[in-house]
Amino acid sequence: MFRIRGCHRADSTRAHTAAPNLSMRTRPSICHGGGSGAVTGSCRAVNGNLEPRGPDSTPRGGSQAMKWVTREHPRTDRIACPWLIRKVIDPDAEIVYVPRDEVLAFAEREGATSFDAPGARYTHRDGKCSFETLVEEFHIDDPAIGVMARVVHGADVSEDADATPQSRGLEAIAEGFALLGLDDQRQLELELPVYDALYAWAQAQVRAA
Repeated sequence: MFRIRGCHRADSTRAHTAAPNLSMRTRPSICHGGGSGAVTGSCRAVNGNLEPRGPDSTPRGGSQAMKWVTREHPRTDRIACPWLIRKVIDPDAEIVYVPRDEVLAFAEREGATSFDAPGARYTHRDGKCSFETLVEEFHIDDPAIGVMARVVHGADVSEDADATPQSRGLEAIAEGFALLGLDDQRQLELELPVYDALYAWAQAQVRAA
């Protein structure tokens, strides 16, 4: 079981408005309950699985899901971070991809939380990739996510490409998805299960340790 201690989601007093067409919302079923069926909506960890949370999980600022914005044309970090955000931090999050030079302006205008972009609230810091920054900032203490963070770091930070034996493989998968020429939201939808699988592998590594 893992917990988030002292977690503070981004808050905004701005009214949420509809996202532009390029940010069509997708909500793939990435949360799995104790049974075999997929569980959509808010989730919490229970004995390594996920189950719906109560009203206390509603993002601050109202019942509407928070927007999280990053650069378009995602690679490793910009898929891994949305997986982590929806899995642990903000299960109903709306992920928005915009051009690199529009991330901060969109965040200001829409009251969104920016990530993995220059000047973003959560981005590369002290040699860590954005995924690691989120893990640190939200005090996520799941050992399996810690294992994942090392793999993602190597796949995303070129000078540490051999951080783990799995990192180059994850990088190759990210590059392969990019070469398919998919819409960013479609790529996100299709690639999120890769991180479900990586998380399952990481859980097995923790159990075997």
